Amino acid sequence: MGIFFEFLGAFFEVFEIALYYMFKNPDEDDINKNIRELKKYAWFQDFLQDGRIRELIVHDKKIRRVIGKMNYKKFDRPFYQYRCEEKLRKILMKKMYTE
Repeated sequence: MGIFFEFLGAFFEVFEIALYYMFKNPDEDDINKNIRELKKYAWFQDFLQDGRIRELIVHDKKIRRVIGKMNYKKFDRPFYQYRCEEKLRKILMKKMYTE
C-alpha cells in the first residue's frame, strides 16, 4: 500500500509540473530568445518582410505569447518547425483580417 501512495504522489507531482508549463506565461526574455532563434528560418524572415505582420509580431501581446511558448530547443526538428509556422500563420492571418 505504501508503494501505491508513493506512485500516486509522484504522479501528482509530474501532473503539477505539466500544468505549470502548459499555463505559464512567457516573459520577455523567452519571447526575445525565441524570436532570435526564429530569425534563422526563411519562413520567419518572410513574415518580418511584411510590415503589417512585423508590427503584430513586435506589438501584439497574444502573438508574442504564442511565440514565447514555443520551445526553441525543438526548432531544428522539421515537423515542430512546421507546426510553429502554421500556428503562427493562422493567428497572424486571423489578427490581420479581424482588425
